[in-house]
Amino acid sequence: MEGDLAQANDDLMTSERLKRAAQSERDDLSEENAALARERNTAQEEKRRLEARINEVEEEKEEVEMMVDEGEERNRRLNAQLDEAQSELSLEKSRVKQTESAKIALEKSNKELRQRLAEYESEKNSKVKAELEAVRAKLAAAEDERDQEQRYVQYL
Repeated sequence: MEGDLAQANDDLMTSERLKRAAQSERDDLSEENAALARERNTAQEEKRRLEARINEVEEEKEEVEMMVDEGEERNRRLNAQLDEAQSELSLEKSRVKQTESAKIALEKSNKELRQRLAEYESEKNSKVKAELEAVRAKLAAAEDERDQEQRYVQYL
C-alpha cells in the first residue's frame, strides 16, 4: 500500500505540477491574449485613423482635381484669348503696313504734285514775263512810233 500511496503521492505531485504548468501556460496565454487584444484594438484604432486620413486625402485629391480642371479650363480660355489677341495684332500690323504704304504713296504723289505745281508756276511766270516783255516791246515800239510822228508833225 505504501507503494500505492507513494505512487498516488507521485501522481498527485505530478498532477499538481501539471496543474501549475497548465495554470502558468493559461496565465501566459491569457496575457498573450490580452496583449493580442490590445494590439488588435490598437490596430483597429490605427485602421480607423488611416481610413479617416485616406478619406481626407481623397477629399483633398478631389479638391485638387477640381482646381486642376478649373485651371485647365482657365488656361484654355486664356489661350483662346491669346490666340485672338495675336490674330488681332497680326491684323493690326497688316493695317499699319497698308497705312504706311498709303502714306508713303501719298507723300510721293504730294511731292510730285508740288514739283509739277512749281514747274507750272515757273512756266506760267516765264510765259507771263515773256508776254509782259512782248507788251513792253510793243509799247516801246508804239511810243517810239508816236514820238516819231510827233517829231514829224513838229517838223512839218
